[in-house]
Amino acid sequence: AGIYETILGVPRDGLEDAIRRCFSVVFNPKAIVYRHLHGFDDHPDFAILVQRQLDSEVSGVCFSLDPVSNDFDHALVEANFGLGVSVVDGRSDPDRYLIDKVDGSRLKETRGRKQLTVRLATHEGILEHYDERSDLHALTDTQLEELTRLIRRVETLFARPVDIEWAYA
Repeated sequence: AGIYETILGVPRDGLEDAIRRCFSVVFNPKAIVYRHLHGFDDHPDFAILVQRQLDSEVSGVCFSLDPVSNDFDHALVEANFGLGVSVVDGRSDPDRYLIDKVDGSRLKETRGRKQLTVRLATHEGILEHYDERSDLHALTDTQLEELTRLIRRVETLFARPVDIEWAYA
């Protein structure tokens, strides 16, 4: 829902400040109102994920349930060049692939403008590059097949529809 904080490209010596910043968002009025309006606990359990970040060549999101039609047999894959933040926050128009999860076939493909590429900066933070790349596919056929198998496995593991963020570096 975009109410919490994601900080990318944090160097080791900036980790403590980044964790404090992420945690403090729990008490942000926007987050409190959101939790109240959606019936969530006023004192939520909260965890912060810290992981080594890949400077991905291509990344995006997979939905094991088509978010438009709510069809359980269809998955949606969204992909862009660079870090997945441009897809997740909606700032770039990604490639979209509607997949039949039963047989793995591609039902529909929409090539996005992919006008924003986000990459890790050399020492800290991120770099944003605006350059429309609608003439290029973000994913290879092999990568799309791998992602289709992955989303099916993850959905089976959790026994319910899932969304996953993924990256190829």
